[in-house]
Amino acid sequence: MTSYPNFTLKSGGEGTILQAVGEKVTLHSPKPAPPGATVLARIDGVGCELQVKVRTCKKDGELFWIEGRTSNATREVLNWLKGPKA
Repeated sequence: MTSYPNFTLKSGGEGTILQAVGEKVTLHSPKPAPPGATVLARIDGVGCELQVKVRTCKKDGELFWIEGRTSNATREVLNWLKGPKA
């Protein structure tokens, strides 16, 4: 399983990318996001913003489990989501 560093939400707070397969992304976020919304985040070491269009959002303890797809992703973001380089 690929391990991703935390991201910082543009609206404040830190989350974690749990899984990324192609354009599909699963996040753990401290803030909820309704279906259809776009989650905006910054990732250390990546010059472009991560944008995830929300498909579902479910409460998971103190955090929210968000599933969606990348939106307006640059090649840099897509390559980063493929995982760390060996």
